[in-house]
Formats: sequence, structure tokens, C-alpha cells
Amino acid sequence: MTTREEKIKWAKLFHDTYETLAPFFGYETRDDTKEFDPTSKNGKLMLEVCDEVLSQYKQEILEKVKGEIIED
Repeated sequence: MTTREEKIKWAKLFHDTYETLAPFFGYETRDDTKEFDPTSKNGKLMLEVCDEVLSQYKQEILEKVKGEIIED
């Protein structure tokens, strides 16, 4: 399970990276979403997206480690 602190950390990283890269792709984000706000609708969505992505990634790592242990 991903803690709230982890979700906020990763959501902010994704958000800030997106904001940095968006202009290079000709996209201008809305003024009301330029700053990450975990209590906004956009922020809550990003937190849940990060939770899903991190959960899947952690599961993949766990499966890989289990496979390596079994092979040894």
C-alpha cells in the first residue's frame, strides 16, 4: 500500500514535470492547475493515479525479486 506522503511526493513530481515539459510540446496548462494542490479535484485525481501506478510498479518489483530468489 502506498502511504499518503508517498502519493503526494510522486503526484507533485509528476505534476511539476508535466508543467515543465508542457510548453515544449505547445501545451499551456490552465492557470488554476499550475500549482499542485492535493485537495483540488485535479490533485485528488493525480494522487489516485500515482497510487495505482506505484501499486502496480511495486507488485512488478516484488514478482521480479521473488523470481530471482526462486532461481537462486
